[in-house]
Formats: sequence, C-alpha cells, structure tokens
Amino acid sequence: LDEAKERGFTNVTGITLSEANAKQCTDKGHTVKLWDPTFLPQSDGFWDETVDFVFMRHYLQHSPYPIFTLVEYNRLLKLNGKMYIEVPAPDCERQHEWNLNHYSILGHNQLAALLVRCGFNIDEFKDFTFDVGMTDPETNEQKKAKETARLWCNG
Repeated sequence: LDEAKERGFTNVTGITLSEANAKQCTDKGHTVKLWDPTFLPQSDGFWDETVDFVFMRHYLQHSPYPIFTLVEYNRLLKLNGKMYIEVPAPDCERQHEWNLNHYSILGHNQLAALLVRCGFNIDEFKDFTFDVGMTDPETNEQKKAKETARLWCNG
C-alpha cells in the first residue's frame, strides 16, 4: 500500500483476512477491509467496474478457488483497467505446493487459461528467479533457496 501511494494513487484500499496484516497497514494510515478477497460485498462499496487497478502480489496461491477470485476482480475492474498478479511458480526449490496455506500453485498454461476464461487479456508474462533465505523445516537451519515467481500484467 505504501508503494501505491508513492506512485500517486489516492484512493487505495487493502483487502485481507488477517487481522494482524490489517493492523500493520492501518497503523501506517492505510485503509484496509477485513474481507475474503474472493467475495467482496457491494454493500461495502465494492461496486462493479469501479476500480482502475488491482495489485495482487502473492495472494492467488492462497485461494482455494482462483477462478472465483479472478472473476470477482474482473467484476470490480473498469473497462481497460489493469491488474498486476505475482505468484510463486510450481516446482521451485521452496516447494510452495507443500505450504499449508497455499492451495493454488498454478503453472503458466493453467493460470493463463483461467485469466482468459475470466475475461482478461494477458499483456505481459515473465518468470523471474532470485535467492531467498529460508528455514529448512527438517533441520531448522537457515539456508538459501532459489525462488521462482511468475508475473502477469493484465487488462
């Protein structure tokens, strides 16, 4: 949310199910709603075609029903609105498929197909790899791991 404001966006709202995340953001002066991002109520201002830009970084893998999530964000986006999605790629060293709160680790073709089915056009697709520190779950030791993420920019 800080970066969105730095880029000049004036009406920025975060959405999370985590009270801890919400508090961290509201303590910085951001507006945050505690809602399931897959089902955003119009009664709380989430009207059809009212959003210019959706920034979804490392959220979609937490959705057990990514097609519903994508349909919901397409409902919110204005015509020619944009959406940025960043998700972990499958089969990387960090093994996101085994993370207990990761339900949808989607390969390139599956996510591209879901985006098209939900009415999006894919403007750009990139894979990028970088090193991250992590704790080995078996030994509890710190180690470096390769992380691969996928980036889609849609409109």
